[in-house]
Amino acid sequence: ANGNVGPDEYKKWLRTLPGDYPGKLHISDKGRGRVGVVEVAALIERNRPDIVFIDYLTLMAMAGQDWQAVQQLSGDLKNLAMSYDIPIVAAAQINRAGAGGKTNPGVENLAYSDSIGQDADAVLTVQKYSRSVHRMSMAKYRHGRDGYVWWSKFKPDRGEFDEIDRNLAEKMKREDVEDDD
Repeated sequence: ANGNVGPDEYKKWLRTLPGDYPGKLHISDKGRGRVGVVEVAALIERNRPDIVFIDYLTLMAMAGQDWQAVQQLSGDLKNLAMSYDIPIVAAAQINRAGAGGKTNPGVENLAYSDSIGQDADAVLTVQKYSRSVHRMSMAKYRHGRDGYVWWSKFKPDRGEFDEIDRNLAEKMKREDVEDDD
């Protein structure tokens, strides 16, 4: 009734995707801290994907939980991406200085290690602007222009995620505030 989708419904929906979209979708959920770079490489070898998504970088198996372990992991993933000539997209956490600010966080605000931003070809940051609007920023792009900002409508309970212009973002933010009052 509230629009939330449970794991069973989500898996059922994922099974419908092959008929709707070209390509293959492989999901590996080995559990927290159990998947390391070697396992990712094996999954790439077995499935030959066009792109790899990792949610969440610091939940992967690492030799420690400090900045040096994250630095090693970041470098290993960069080498893996280069070896297989495949993009690897990894979610990472923002540090306290970058959280809750009025502007989008930058590369310097990535938590744990500067190497995440140094190794990445692109860093995209997302800031919650209101309940249903996010402000996106290209904080780094090694192959072109960075620093630009755009807006997205984000209503996961309805399956809506779309780019919008700033005027609509402001209007939706006002509506969110009114609805929350």
